[in-house]
Amino acid sequence: MPLLAAAQLRPLRGPFELDAGPLIHPVVLVLIMMLALAAAFFILRRSRRWRLVGPAAVAERELVRLLGLRLAEQGRLKEHYALLAACLRRYVAAVYGLPAPALTPTELATALAPGSMDPGSVDYLRRVLGTGDLVRFDHTGKTPEEARADVLGALDVIRAASSPTSASAA
Repeated sequence: MPLLAAAQLRPLRGPFELDAGPLIHPVVLVLIMMLALAAAFFILRRSRRWRLVGPAAVAERELVRLLGLRLAEQGRLKEHYALLAACLRRYVAAVYGLPAPALTPTELATALAPGSMDPGSVDYLRRVLGTGDLVRFDHTGKTPEEARADVLGALDVIRAASSPTSASAA
């Protein structure tokens, strides 16, 4: 193999210089920043909503979750009314200090002092808890629409009982 002459050798060169411009295009950077801000907003908004504490807030979350489960629409009325009754009993026990899980619907309605809750709400609780007992023993023919309406009614009762106007009137 012939030796290369010194004239044939080329000098060493450094890396090629590319004119690539900025590493991240400004539009992409703006989009990333907007997505990060939107994610932070939604996380903050959700954490504020879940930070609401107290029996009313807990009951509202449970009832909204119950609506989302759509148990009545799946023909699971027993489970639907069991969760609804348990939620309402926990709420009444926490707010009014009654042993709600140990009382029948009529005893619970009687135990609620006339001034502690709106009479219509007391009647609603007695009716829904009674329906829950009937459903548990297969003695009622509630439709999914009626079951959903019972949960929405429970939300109305809890919101009315925890509203600032009802708290200042008591």
